[in-house]
Amino acid sequence: MEIWFEGNVHDAVNLTHFIERARCAAGRMMLDYPTTARMHVHPLKFRVLAEFDLIRGIVTSIVDAQGLASQAGAESAVLLPPETPAGGTDNRNAVAEAANLPGGRLLRVDPYVWQVCDGRIIIGPGDGAMRMYGPDDPRLLTLVRDFDDHTRRIISGVGTPATTHGEPSQH
Repeated sequence: MEIWFEGNVHDAVNLTHFIERARCAAGRMMLDYPTTARMHVHPLKFRVLAEFDLIRGIVTSIVDAQGLASQAGAESAVLLPPETPAGGTDNRNAVAEAANLPGGRLLRVDPYVWQVCDGRIIIGPGDGAMRMYGPDDPRLLTLVRDFDDHTRRIISGVGTPATTHGEPSQH
């Protein structure tokens, strides 16, 4: 079994959090990008810790919480989103708290779109108002319909994550 990883041996500031390293390794794997950060492991020596959505770049379920905590540290507790009301929330405290969790990323500037490390999406129309949605909120599909393909894929999880020479990656 081949595994891809990110060890951040060069102390890159954008790879200090577990979710950032997972996204980096997943991106390289999807593009079959040359790297030494991959290895072969006997399947019996391999343990699944969590499930990861390659398109959205988020953990979707935790299989082995203790094992994941040993790899991700304290961050493992924030890899899955808490319940977010259908239709999102504009509670300023909840939005600010989520936006400050480690491992979030800016997806778009206008309108402002931030993906929290646990997959929740914060959208701001530019007037300072922010609304946060759970990663599987059906309203997101309507809200992102006019976004560029890349951002729409990351938010909705719909589409092909990457291609290599015109064909989907086989990894």
